[in-house]
Amino acid sequence: MDRRRLGNARLGAAVILVAALLPAVVDAQSSGQGPAPDGIYYTNSRTFFIPFTLDKGGPAVKRVLLHVSEDYGKSYQESGSVGPTESSFKFQARQDGSYWFSVQTVDEYNRTYPANVNTAPNLLKVCVDTQPPLVSVKAITPREASSAIEWDLRDENLDLQTLRAEFRPAGGTDRDWQPLSLPSTMAGRYDWNPAGSGPVEVRLQVKDKASNLGKGSATVTPTGGRARAGTAPRAPDPERGKILWVNSKRIRLNYQIDDQGPSGVKTVEIWYTDDPMARTWTKYPKEADPKAPIEIVVEREGRYGFYLVAKSGVDLGDPPPRAGDQPQIWVEVDTTAPVVRLTRTPEVGRGADKGNLTITWEANDKFLRRQPITLSYGETKDGPWKAIAAGIDNSRRHVWRMPEGLPYKFFVKVEAIDEAGNVGSDVTYQAVAVELATPKVRLLSVEAAAGAGTATSGTGEGRQP
Repeated sequence: MDRRRLGNARLGAAVILVAALLPAVVDAQSSGQGPAPDGIYYTNSRTFFIPFTLDKGGPAVKRVLLHVSEDYGKSYQESGSVGPTESSFKFQARQDGSYWFSVQTVDEYNRTYPANVNTAPNLLKVCVDTQPPLVSVKAITPREASSAIEWDLRDENLDLQTLRAEFRPAGGTDRDWQPLSLPSTMAGRYDWNPAGSGPVEVRLQVKDKASNLGKGSATVTPTGGRARAGTAPRAPDPERGKILWVNSKRIRLNYQIDDQGPSGVKTVEIWYTDDPMARTWTKYPKEADPKAPIEIVVEREGRYGFYLVAKSGVDLGDPPPRAGDQPQIWVEVDTTAPVVRLTRTPEVGRGADKGNLTITWEANDKFLRRQPITLSYGETKDGPWKAIAAGIDNSRRHVWRMPEGLPYKFFVKVEAIDEAGNVGSDVTYQAVAVELATPKVRLLSVEAAAGAGTATSGTGEGRQP
């Protein structure tokens, strides 16, 4: 059987779990490097094999079932079934995205283990990404040098450590490429002075975590040297290229109009693009009132660039944007809340960890904020909630040193917020009992109950009570 590779490498060696009857989906290795720091394996192939091996203990296994979740572990569907003599599942992803896998076995008595796949551990997480990063690079007016470029990289799984930039004289050979020391950022500008005065070619390339390669290039014509002393470069628009986040498809554009003449402003045209490279522009059917903000509605989530053009009373104004012109502002429309799940019941510390509460969770979203997690507790499932920790990293684990005066049991909630302000949360199914004291009985004495006879001891011949 010709087994496809995950990325460019085989899925790895089999691993036997100690627990009886529990098969293990082995580590799927992309490029032989194992998972990314986030514990996810990335692949640029939608077809791959997931090897497994079975513990030999316990009842005989008749079938091994593979289950997949496309909503970050919230729900699972069966996607494959093989006999115990097989060693892997073949999986075909419907589309790019995140896939979480878990497994069950069916024994000779038709019992499944674990009984509920939704409580089974997530043994493997795979991100299928077949699209290369979008790389935009173009020449711009230099500030303090003879040449300058501006770049923009777009990919949900970008690996900025692979960013590479080079330049050479236009029409040069492969030996003529020289490195450019760009900062590892998704967007920016870079000014430098190449030797000579002729045009130069610039190329950028970057990979994503699934090893897809994106490329971009531009030709730059030097201006003839550094800017002259005492000559101030043109100040850039501080808003140009900025990204704003909104959690609604209804967007309000606020603006002001400068440099109006005697005829005033008749109208404001709204141009937009949903192309990351801004190669195509569309005029919004509704024009804006010069004296008020305007609300527009977009069809779907995604990134939109906007460019506003004012027209005077005598129809004078800037030309509309052309292919490749950067918008005045980018807006990321994101209405989807992060998927958040407490992965286990918060653990109350014992022994040396007495007084600690360990909380573990998973939070996933394309656009999580930095330090997006808030942990809190409440005496009822609906709160009110009091903070445990706010604005912490998505580390998936937090140890809380519980203060004095807490209720003996309470609910725990974890929340995650994304860049657009969407909040996802999960609450413990039942209250967590944090009081660990176990009452013990110590018998002090024995005496006859009122109205009963006197008990005797020694001979066993006394009256019975």
